[in-house]
Amino acid sequence: MAVDYLADGFRLVDSQVDIAKFAACLAFMDGLPSFSMYESYVCEVAARSSGPSLDVGCGLGYDVLRVARRMPKYTAFGIDLSDRFVNSARAQAESLDVANAKFQRMDAHHLEFPDGIFASSWIDRSLQHMAKPGRVASEMVRVTKKGGEIILAEPDWGIFFVGDRSVYADGVSEYFGGKFKNPDVGRRVVTLLESSGAEIIDLRGTH
Repeated sequence: MAVDYLADGFRLVDSQVDIAKFAACLAFMDGLPSFSMYESYVCEVAARSSGPSLDVGCGLGYDVLRVARRMPKYTAFGIDLSDRFVNSARAQAESLDVANAKFQRMDAHHLEFPDGIFASSWIDRSLQHMAKPGRVASEMVRVTKKGGEIILAEPDWGIFFVGDRSVYADGVSEYFGGKFKNPDVGRRVVTLLESSGAEIIDLRGTH
C-alpha cells in the first residue's frame, strides 16, 4: 500500500525484503526539475560555506556526492539510520572514486560529532519521518559552526497542491495528513530553527 511505502517504508527501510522501490523513488525525485533547483542551492550553500558539510538523512547520498565533487578540498558527510542506504552510498562513492564523500549510520537525534565541526548542514524530506524534529534541528545547529548555514527542506502535506489545487490534491492532503509522523513540518521549520538558537533565517518555497 502507498501508505506503507511512503509514510512508513522510508522509516523502516532495513526491515524491507527489497529496497529497490525505495531506491527507484529516490532516483526519480532526484531527477525532477524542482529538486534540481534545490540540489543546486545546496551545492551553492556548501561552496560559499567553505568547509566540511553534513547531509542528515542522506538516503543514497546523491547530494553528498554532488557537494563532494564541487568541494574536493573538504569532506562531505552523509548520515542515515539505514545501514542499507549507507552501504549503497559508500559503494557509489567508491565506484565514482569520490574519496571525500563519507557515509555513516547514525541517529539524527544524537549526532556523533563535536560542536561546530561543519560549515554547512542540511536535511531534506526526512524531518517528516522523525520522532522529534526539534531535537534533530537542535543537533544540526550544535554541530554547525557559528556563522555556518543550515537548510531544512521539508514538505507540508496539509497544503499539497497540483495545478489549481484540484480535488485530487485535497485527497492527497487528507490521505497522507494523518500518516506521516510530522505531516506539517514544512510550515514549522522556522520555529524549529529559532527554538534551536539559529539566526538570520530565510524562508523560501519550491514547487
